[in-house]
Amino acid sequence: MAAVKYVRKRNDVFTYERRIPTKIIQDAEAWQRHFGGKRLWRRSLKTRESGSAFYSAAEAVHTDYERREREALREMSAGAIVEAVPAQAPALVRFARPVTQHDLEMLEADRRRMEARTLEQFYLRAESSAAHGEAFADLLDQYEQDGAERRHAIVTQGFEDAERPWLPSPKRDAREAIEALGLDAPEGSLAFGAVVAAIRRGYLAGAHDVNEMLQGRLKPRIAAPEAAKVQLFSEAVAAYVAQKTLASRTAQEVKTTSAEFVELVGDKPLDALTRADFEAFVEMRANRVVGGKSRDAVARPASASTVGKALTLLRSAIGHAIDRRQFQGPNPALGIKVDAYIKQPDKAVMPDKRPLKVGEINKLLEHPWFVGCAGTTPKLSHRPGSIRLDGAEYWAPITAIFTGCRVSELGGLRVAETLIDDPNPHFVIRDNEYRTTKGDYSRDVPMLDALLELGFADYVQRIRDSGADRLFPDWEPPATKNGDQAWFNSRLVKAWNRTVIPARLGDGMIKGARRDVTFHS
Repeated sequence: MAAVKYVRKRNDVFTYERRIPTKIIQDAEAWQRHFGGKRLWRRSLKTRESGSAFYSAAEAVHTDYERREREALREMSAGAIVEAVPAQAPALVRFARPVTQHDLEMLEADRRRMEARTLEQFYLRAESSAAHGEAFADLLDQYEQDGAERRHAIVTQGFEDAERPWLPSPKRDAREAIEALGLDAPEGSLAFGAVVAAIRRGYLAGAHDVNEMLQGRLKPRIAAPEAAKVQLFSEAVAAYVAQKTLASRTAQEVKTTSAEFVELVGDKPLDALTRADFEAFVEMRANRVVGGKSRDAVARPASASTVGKALTLLRSAIGHAIDRRQFQGPNPALGIKVDAYIKQPDKAVMPDKRPLKVGEINKLLEHPWFVGCAGTTPKLSHRPGSIRLDGAEYWAPITAIFTGCRVSELGGLRVAETLIDDPNPHFVIRDNEYRTTKGDYSRDVPMLDALLELGFADYVQRIRDSGADRLFPDWEPPATKNGDQAWFNSRLVKAWNRTVIPARLGDGMIKGARRDVTFHS
């Protein structure tokens, strides 16, 4: 069966993806000029179907890539004739080989070994010194805490979470293995399912091996000597970002966090990194004061979840190098207790976020946005009057109340994803060009009768007749922001948090403290 090389489906749309050759990356100027400094060249074909439009788009993108590569190599040769660079782009198609039982057994065994390797090395080191013994005890504690979440990710069919890439995903691993081995196993096929199942068995068998080792029933094996050059930490991070399909926000977080780490301890080879390096990073992050930059933001110490996520991003990059056999391990970022470094916030200043109570919601719905205002301008819309709003100020909060959708889910919702004429009216929440979803999921949310009784169907029809693509076209995110953060920082949400809530609930709020309810409540 012929399979188009370098093309795969991403968010249900065909996308051309190709890694930039190492020799080009090593020439910073040519790499930046022709590929924008990206290790992965990715272009959407803007089609979900494999018809003539697909092949035409794929050929055009492929030809553009080949041209860029030829020009970069020609510049690097300083004007010399490069005979190895073809004048014509090579054929776009190749033949993928069928999946064999040997492939499945190999993938299962490989994943089984990877799953146990890191703990195995810590187990052996624990016998060598008290410090290593303490690190191993911390690792076991973390292993037990994360066990339920990891097992859920492993056994849940189709699990993928681009915002938590450190969690295992047999489906994601299968995609990478199929590409690396050149297998004929497109998503949705029995062959693809067999590869996913084999990798899942490997994960579960590896977890069993770890338990058997801890119970003394299985002998640990010492890692083979490292033969190849060990990657620098920055190289491991770059490979991790290029290889994994991360949410754009998460990819940027990985880059920013790793840059801070390198600035603190230096860009060391992976085998030169120590637990103390990561403890220093955690302490630095824990001492950081966040917030306080806007008039309604309270300065506070960093939270355990924020610092823990930063450490996890660093740990995941090293774990990826171990999985790819670029480094034997163990992972020095494992087993660090973040809570030991965190300054606990004053609950009087930093109360926990909570849902709105029914009575509070009813008070908020007595604001002029919902019962009548003095005008449609931002200032007049908060004053009582006889003008009834019929845009995002009214319908976005109302829709949030009756769906429980996140801010970005509503802000980026398209008219085409609002199925008002369906026998069972519902919203389709999925990734689109306006925002991603948490975990790259797709789900249907029913429209409750209470929402429809307020005239929501008439509003949807009016927006549809206007030709707008988004359901709330007058709710615009800041042009300088990307992803979820754009919608959280939009004028509408800020007005709700800074004006509507204080106006209606201000008497019950603690002065000088962080607000415990927001639009998300």
